[in-house]
Amino acid sequence: MRDGHFNNPALVPGRRRFLRRFLGHSGAAAAVEFAFIAPILVMITFAVLETGRALFVKNSLQHGLERASRYAMVHSSATSTELKTLAFDQVTALSGGSSNVRFTMTNTTVDSLPFVVLQAEIDHQMDAPSLSSYTFVITASTRYPVDT
Repeated sequence: MRDGHFNNPALVPGRRRFLRRFLGHSGAAAAVEFAFIAPILVMITFAVLETGRALFVKNSLQHGLERASRYAMVHSSATSTELKTLAFDQVTALSGGSSNVRFTMTNTTVDSLPFVVLQAEIDHQMDAPSLSSYTFVITASTRYPVDT
């Protein structure tokens, strides 16, 4: 603008001072940056916690099956119901009950040796606020030899 208002030498130092003062303030910048980053940090924290919880459930399910497998090796007359109860005892506290745990027991042979395969599945639901409707299946299996 050439009307002399913005080119007035008396106003130029005032504008420079104002710009230096305005650009020099960064007090609220940290709060704005944190507002951008905080939701991401919260999501990462929940993801780590839920992954750890899912791995704990998987490990407990595997441990319960291995306990049942050891029991079956020692007590050859163990029934499927006894083995199922042993495996469920390990998982019941984690899953809120045994209703969402499925247990199968199948006979198989490996290199002409008979084995019994114990397999369990549990429906695991996420407890993170944004992932509460996400459910996936955790499986575990073990096998033990059968006396012939």
